[in-house]
Amino acid sequence: MGAQKEVRPRLFEYTGRSSLRLEGMHTRQSYHFRFPGDRLEVDYYDSFAFMAEPALRVVK
Repeated sequence: MGAQKEVRPRLFEYTGRSSLRLEGMHTRQSYHFRFPGDRLEVDYYDSFAFMAEPALRVVK
């Protein structure tokens, strides 16, 4: 068996106008972007659904 690949969180930036609260599809963790430009680390497995949100962009 090979070693498992380490998965790291992804950093997202909120580009909307006020605030945004989302729940991770995989972890059910609550993520709250409080203001435009706010950045949060999102669990790798939650991040795929977040990529579909127009008001969020991946920073790294």
